[in-house]
Amino acid sequence: MCTFVYGHLVKHHLECWFYNNQSMVVHSYYHGRDQLERQSGVYKGRTHLLSGVQPSDQGPYTCDVTDEQASTLEKLLLLVRC
Repeated sequence: MCTFVYGHLVKHHLECWFYNNQSMVVHSYYHGRDQLERQSGVYKGRTHLLSGVQPSDQGPYTCDVTDEQASTLEKLLLLVRC
């Protein structure tokens, strides 16, 4: 889980998930809604951040959260058990 604590109310922020340190966008959310124009076709129609997880989804992800004042990167490893 990628969690960020803000000391102020965030009006606009950008949250993008990338798979395996690539530029492949898994999911983007900003201005209060999903922004999927740049989403990779591999994940199209099955993210709300990530649902319908498949074994091929296993691996490292990077969560990039940016607001008006700062940017934070968090890395996590998704493990899928069947």
